Amino acid sequence: MSRDTRAEPRYQTTTLREVIDEQGIRYIWVAEQLGWSKQRLNGVMAGTTTITHDQAKEVARILRVPFRLLFKLCNQSDSIQQSEDTAA
Repeated sequence: MSRDTRAEPRYQTTTLREVIDEQGIRYIWVAEQLGWSKQRLNGVMAGTTTITHDQAKEVARILRVPFRLLFKLCNQSDSIQQSEDTAA
């Protein structure tokens, strides 16, 4: 089953790793709170994985920091997403 993610805005982190480190929180705790794997959290922190607005809001809520401090909206052209077009 193919899911079209192009219609939904995607967000990329700008300071997530730094905020988590500054707060002294373990990455595994953040991943568990979000229901994510450590690998997914690492991808988001590295900027290689984008997330939806709702997911980004949940990250900000868990860390108790303003959304705008953590994320920026990706343009369709520079959004890094898994797609069938680039899989081959």
